Amino acid sequence: AHGAYVVIDYQSETTFRQYWMEGGRKFLRAVNAAYPTVEMTESYRVRGVVTQRAGRRRKDRKRYD
Repeated sequence: AHGAYVVIDYQSETTFRQYWMEGGRKFLRAVNAAYPTVEMTESYRVRGVVTQRAGRRRKDRKRYD
């Protein structure tokens, strides 16, 4: 899905990037801005999508009584 953070196999490398679509084109944006955005023009395999479950953060479980 657009804007999702994915672990993906692309161009013989496994990487963690943000999946981005714009004007019908697909891109992989690096989390670190020092790395370039890559346009996906070859086949790829998504290994996983990073998700966060609401209410499962540490502050929700930690108690200060």
